[in-house]
Amino acid sequence: MNNLVVAGLAILITTVISIAGFYVMRWRYPPRKLVRDQHIVDPMLNVVATLYSVFLGFLVAGAMDRYEDIKSATETEATNLSNIFHLAKGLPEADRLRIRKTCREYAAAAIDEEWPLMENRQTSDKVHGIYLDLWDELLSISPDDDREVNTHESMLTAVQALAESRRTRLISMRKEVPGFIWLVIYSSSGVTVFLTYFFATREARLHSLMIALVAVTICLNVLVLVVLAEPFRGAFKIAPDGLESCRTMFNQEPDTAPKYLPAKSPGGKKGSAKSKDDDDD
Repeated sequence: MNNLVVAGLAILITTVISIAGFYVMRWRYPPRKLVRDQHIVDPMLNVVATLYSVFLGFLVAGAMDRYEDIKSATETEATNLSNIFHLAKGLPEADRLRIRKTCREYAAAAIDEEWPLMENRQTSDKVHGIYLDLWDELLSISPDDDREVNTHESMLTAVQALAESRRTRLISMRKEVPGFIWLVIYSSSGVTVFLTYFFATREARLHSLMIALVAVTICLNVLVLVVLAEPFRGAFKIAPDGLESCRTMFNQEPDTAPKYLPAKSPGGKKGSAKSKDDDDD
């Protein structure tokens, strides 16, 4: 069933139960019995509602920040993979082809295999193996000149940043909101709604409408927290958009030797070949 449908049903059921509880409470305690106790109900509701709103607000704000951090980490992972792919232009042909092939495999396997597994808090051994291969290939490079040294250092910096982003993604995938926190949230929500029953209003319809609005508001906030607590599951899960862009770009990028590299003379030394006129001189 679609997650949005489930969310709508949860809001509807919660609202119906809240209103039904109000009418049961009204039948048991009619407004004339509650008028004399309004001086107690008002401050109690204010205290509970304030504490609950602050508690829930901090949780939602923290979950939103964490969600954005995880999303940023996935984009950083893709950016650094792209940087490694492009920096490989500055390496000899054998190293360039090998590293670019590994970058393509990493992007494809992460999208097609690891991302679906993350919905069940699992990782892909294949992607992990490709990730280790990328490290081995970069560490096995022996630069021949200053240009290759600078390129190699930049690639090592990029793969370190990629490793940190990947680690952030995998750790966040396994984190869960403790069950005790959920118990506090649901219990506080029920207490807040229950205290609204004690207002001594004569208009039952207006009172029930206000209770319904309170219940819907609380449900929406809790649902936001539920969605943000599972960044790789549900209808609003983080998608591998950055890696998708990388895969498209990698497939369009040719593996031919870059034009800016200096040509090699027949003797194997780098540099421009001398012209015939220069030899005659």
